[in-house]
Amino acid sequence: MTADRTRLTRQLGASLRLVAGLVARVHHGERGASGIPGAPLLVPTKVYGEAALLLRATDPLALEPQAASARGALADALGDALRDAPGVWRAVLAPGERWDHLFPLLLVTGPWSASARALAASDDAPSWAGVPERLERAWLRAVAEDRADAPDLVVGLASASHLDGDLDLLHGDLAEAYAF
Repeated sequence: MTADRTRLTRQLGASLRLVAGLVARVHHGERGASGIPGAPLLVPTKVYGEAALLLRATDPLALEPQAASARGALADALGDALRDAPGVWRAVLAPGERWDHLFPLLLVTGPWSASARALAASDDAPSWAGVPERLERAWLRAVAEDRADAPDLVVGLASASHLDGDLDLLHGDLAEAYAF
């Protein structure tokens, strides 16, 4: 058990360091994936959002010193990136169109936290929004309001998205993936 825990802790620490480095590279203007010819450009807000999820998921864990240090490095890298990322302020200027920019701001504590929560709690999905957008907005509102329960909207949209039927996640559409 101890050997497995040590191995898993090392892997988690390595992952946290890797993501911290990626956040720093993207923040400093490197938008391509290094070493992968023809790779699509990395979108900073997507990198920040995924990194913020990893940071949040590891928050309650009692980490070994090396992994805890790597988690601290990721928190610092995200804090630096979010503090002056141009996309962050787009969320303030056009919150109805920039929910993806709001996502990491809700997950990472910083001077923007109160504003991000207010923006997330103030806007409903427009009538034209599809299931993915409605699910994302409902989840962001729950995060902004610090609710652990799934909002009724999420449950209703998931049901309407064929969650109770057969899902084909390999060939399905984005709505099915969100429902799953």
